[in-house]
Amino acid sequence: MQDLGYKVFSNIFNTKDFHLPQRRSRVLIFATLDEINDDFENEFTSEKISNFFDSVYKETSVLHFDTTLELLAKKVDNKYFLSEKIKPTILSDGSGGFKSRSDINQIIARTLTASMHKMHCACQDNYYSQNFIDSNGADDPVRYMTKEELAKLAIRKLTPQEAFLLQGFPAEFATRAQQSKVGDGALYKQAGNAVSVNTIYAVLHFLIQNNKIIDYAI
Repeated sequence: MQDLGYKVFSNIFNTKDFHLPQRRSRVLIFATLDEINDDFENEFTSEKISNFFDSVYKETSVLHFDTTLELLAKKVDNKYFLSEKIKPTILSDGSGGFKSRSDINQIIARTLTASMHKMHCACQDNYYSQNFIDSNGADDPVRYMTKEELAKLAIRKLTPQEAFLLQGFPAEFATRAQQSKVGDGALYKQAGNAVSVNTIYAVLHFLIQNNKIIDYAI
């Protein structure tokens, strides 16, 4: 792109820094043929753009949450709860030469993946115990229970609606898709493959406000 005359700027942006409770680091690239100072590289950073977004996000139309507890539904269909058979596998800290911390009840969710419908271990995906949700986080059995004890609790995965919310999309997008007979597996893939709305919104808003792009480019 530089050989074609573009000035190219890039940085790593984490969704959790843009008022969505999900750890999701992605490289975003801004390239332009317009005249722009080379020192813009010091401006096109996650820190500066997230600080800018902090000052404006409440005035925008974007969804925003501080923790997963704000978007987790208290009651969901039984199909989202883990079976007694799979819970020990989900909670396992690994076997053989592979070890991990398979913790549930993440206040800031792990990165959503396109394959989260395949039920990975709790070190890869997001699972929550019902008492944690019902108590708004006051009762977190992870702090005082063994994995064997945790496996006896009611534990569930995210619903498609919650996955969409974690990416900054309205929950009704998933609900309407379900009403049109789109399967949950496809919805999880959509959520896992998406970019986070707030992150892209913040970058575009920053570029527009700093006269780096014009608003109709959106």
